[in-house]
Amino acid sequence: MRRLKLLVGVCIVLGLNLGAVGMAEEKPTGLGSLFDRLTGTEKESKTEEGNGGSVFGDLLNRAKTLSEETYERSKQGLTDLMDSSSEANAKMEGMLSFLDEKLAGREPSFSEAEIQAHAEKLVPLVEELNQRQFNSPPKVKSVGNFQMIQIMARDLAPQFERQLPETPQPLIYLRAYLSAGLIAPSLLGKYGVEDHTVYLLPQNVSAVMEMAEIDPELEEQILQIVIGHELTHGLQDQEIGLSRTLESVGSPDGMQAFNSTIEGHAVLMQNALAERLGYQEAATAASTLLMAPEMENDEWLYDRVAMASAVQWEQTYLGGERFMEHHLEEGGMEKVWEILATPPDRTSMIIRPETYTTKPAPLPDLQHRFAFAPAAAGLDSWNYIASPMGDFDVLSHLATVPRAQREAIMVGLREDVVVRLNHPSSLSSSISLVLFEFASEVGAKQMVEAMEELNRQDLAGLEAGLLVDLKSQSNRDYAADSGIAGSALRYQTESLLLGETTTTVIQCQDGRVAAQLVYEGVDLTKTQIDQLIGQCVSELAGE
Repeated sequence: MRRLKLLVGVCIVLGLNLGAVGMAEEKPTGLGSLFDRLTGTEKESKTEEGNGGSVFGDLLNRAKTLSEETYERSKQGLTDLMDSSSEANAKMEGMLSFLDEKLAGREPSFSEAEIQAHAEKLVPLVEELNQRQFNSPPKVKSVGNFQMIQIMARDLAPQFERQLPETPQPLIYLRAYLSAGLIAPSLLGKYGVEDHTVYLLPQNVSAVMEMAEIDPELEEQILQIVIGHELTHGLQDQEIGLSRTLESVGSPDGMQAFNSTIEGHAVLMQNALAERLGYQEAATAASTLLMAPEMENDEWLYDRVAMASAVQWEQTYLGGERFMEHHLEEGGMEKVWEILATPPDRTSMIIRPETYTTKPAPLPDLQHRFAFAPAAAGLDSWNYIASPMGDFDVLSHLATVPRAQREAIMVGLREDVVVRLNHPSSLSSSISLVLFEFASEVGAKQMVEAMEELNRQDLAGLEAGLLVDLKSQSNRDYAADSGIAGSALRYQTESLLLGETTTTVIQCQDGRVAAQLVYEGVDLTKTQIDQLIGQCVSELAGE
């Protein structure tokens, strides 16, 4: 179960590396058939959906045009890494072998005829439980992981374009294909919003259940629960138009809130279906796939990213289910469908269902409110953006903090802001200031303590030296003339892909506001730091 949860995190760490491999002229040693399949040189059997990973490889090659310098550095770094005999090489090969095995999948647990029979049986039950009728039930089809990569990337790319409007299109599609390729082995089903089709992955069923330590006798029940979940998405699409609603979402936090709403509804309905069929044990087992585990320190580099993904996953599905169940109890299925038509525009409503309203207060214009930030830092020419962090992202930020501690922190959180400054011509120079306002000074103090613990965890991970070498580190107290106080960490790392990087992290507290400043590739004076933190903290606190 735990290794399944790590898959997404491992692949986020490896994402750009796999991109470089896909673009390399020769295969680095140790990648095996994973290289062939991702770049399309080894094809799956042809189907009406198309061939294996040829589109993936094409997009990786297109991404080369984004930056020749970055491409050459990445290609050489990967080659050096894979040709070395270091511990890093052994771990890299182990991770890639794991990915290779999962993408290949196993023999399908169910035939197409069995899947169609289950879908035919479940359609009327899904309609009854949702109190809505299909105009025409969606098609239900089984696919392999490589077909799913293309289906997912097709659906993900428009979302990434809305979330990252300034990002070049080749990089958008690269991100979509990497994300899809790395998530696919853990999927059992997906509803395709572009073609209104329920896709099932019978080749993943036994592996996923084995890793989650679920009784294999429950396979058929789990499959039916998955079909019910995806058919519910089909009804949502018919009633509210999922693509149309997604296009109207105005912020990344709003996108997460919408995803949590539709997934929470689908989880609620899959559990109702399981209860009706007497599949309670299978429903409980299926829910364990959606829960974030507690942090373990033996595989830190993977765990930090994977835990953040797992916490997001849990909030999206189980947090969304709690949100929808709250409103189902208040107003029945009609209330549920009303919420689907007018979903919450922020994740705080998911976490606190009683705050949901169809007429929320306008989101604050943080871009205008913190427009002084570049000048405060003495960097008037730098690009600037300010936006809410959002409750789901705060939870992900605190993912490796014990569950009880992060939940206690969230209780008192009132507002959060991320202020980012980027050098107009250098991608390696950046400044990020995150601000958290709490109901009391106690909450701010807890947040600072949590951020300091995250720093210690980061250093422990860097010292493990898998892909990055920690060259030096130093700690000191931070105290501004204004009275804001905290701690500062400065460390230097070196990696084959990114070269030498110096990072400074400052976390501090001023009354009810906690702040964390992180900057790389730029030297800031104490005056610049004090002015940036001090003015932004004062603005958030309303002073």
